[in-house]
Amino acid sequence: MKKKILLIDDDRELCEEYTDIFEAEGYYVKTEINGITGKKTLETELFDVLLLDLKIPGLTGFEILQWLKVTANPIKIIVVSGRPLKNAGHSTNFNAEEESLLTLASAVINKPSKIKYLIDVVATLAN
Repeated sequence: MKKKILLIDDDRELCEEYTDIFEAEGYYVKTEINGITGKKTLETELFDVLLLDLKIPGLTGFEILQWLKVTANPIKIIVVSGRPLKNAGHSTNFNAEEESLLTLASAVINKPSKIKYLIDVVATLAN
């Protein structure tokens, strides 16, 4: 059975690119372009990995993280953000609550990122 990825990002071109790449790697990929539909999808389907942008319309990535914090959803979370991030996964410009929510993520990756690195992170977390 294929591992399932949910990508929540409002960049349609990025969604198409990531979908093509990860489907070629053997994954099932579903994309949502806003936080409201992304949350609804998480409520109705199980996924192995969530690729989550922080700055999305509807509900922000942080609001989705806050919601996931109180659910029993076992999904592995990769935050992929264009906001300035340090390589270690700690932010340069987040408040304490945002920092706390980022700890829910298994990985925090700057966007744009090297696709090979992202593929490797997803492969590690999906298994």
